[in-house]
Amino acid sequence: MAAGAKARTLARRNSCAPFMTRSRMAVCEPFSYHGFQSGDVPMVTIKHIAESLGLAHTTVSRALNDHRSISAATKARVREEAERLGYIPNSGARLMRNGASRILGLIVPDVQNEFFSAVARALANECAQLGYQVVLGVSEDDPQREEEHVRALLASRALGVMVAPCGRSTAATRQMLARLPHVQLLRFDKDLGPLSVRVADEQALNAATRHLLALGHRHIAYIGAAAELSTGGARLNGYLNAMQAAGVAQDPAWIRLGSTLPEFGRQAVLGLLTECPGITALIVASPRQLLGALKGLREAQVAVPGHLSLLGYGDTEWFEVSDPAITGMALPVHDMSAHATRLMFSALREPHFTEAAAIFEPQLVTRESTGPVRRKI
Repeated sequence: MAAGAKARTLARRNSCAPFMTRSRMAVCEPFSYHGFQSGDVPMVTIKHIAESLGLAHTTVSRALNDHRSISAATKARVREEAERLGYIPNSGARLMRNGASRILGLIVPDVQNEFFSAVARALANECAQLGYQVVLGVSEDDPQREEEHVRALLASRALGVMVAPCGRSTAATRQMLARLPHVQLLRFDKDLGPLSVRVADEQALNAATRHLLALGHRHIAYIGAAAELSTGGARLNGYLNAMQAAGVAQDPAWIRLGSTLPEFGRQAVLGLLTECPGITALIVASPRQLLGALKGLREAQVAVPGHLSLLGYGDTEWFEVSDPAITGMALPVHDMSAHATRLMFSALREPHFTEAAAIFEPQLVTRESTGPVRRKI
């Protein structure tokens, strides 16, 4: 990453306070949470259900607990109203008598992803200093698991949640997240609200592709996440747009989309080498996929960059110590995680919080894994 890069802010002057960072950042879309005080999470209680139905508090409580003294008709009526109002059983009520807790949630698809692990560290450190506790949930990009984590956080009266949405969040997840402050991390789902910290993925992959094109490559393959993820779709578009702008005829067989796990990267590389022997360069748009891709290249005994130039997304420590060192798009991980943490606490502290979505720009770090075309096609 280029040191001392200047911050770039494109926010309306009156919509949010300026935020400066060493990384390049664009800011857009002001957003507000109204009425949230520190320790104040809107919730539906048994009392609300009782008032809505005109029943006694004890009757509603017994109905929800399937007590044998309550008729089946009343139980069904109470449960239907509880669902309509968005009632979540308060498993954390004993933590504090007013139903509040000092819990913040963090839901990520994969803790082995460098960005998400950095966010977890930053959030845990700040929470510890302020007397808050972090509860981590790993969705593994499963919408049902994501929903279960959000439901558990609401049941524990969590004050807020930072989430990297799985891309297919359920209606129940969207409804529950609307009930408490939340910040989207890296990925973005417009149905979950605009408050987010993310990366200019399309521009990043466009720059990565142009780097290879400038080296003379025209047969450039691409491995990335499914296009239904905001990050997967944006990165793919960046690659496609750069190829189109260069007048390169694209072969759909050069593109492999799927799981972000290493094994998909490995299988994708082996498939490309077998089915598309003419490729001279490869972009792998996920750090975890890149690990698998490297295994596949080693299995096939492909020389990098002699036979194939390789460019990865991200810039973890092992990018630099690999042999050869890997050219990558470095994310400002620490600046992004610190900013996301500040947004989260601002939303908790301020009753009329207004801030802008932050979009950070990765930087191309050129190393030995990319070079000019060295073989005839």
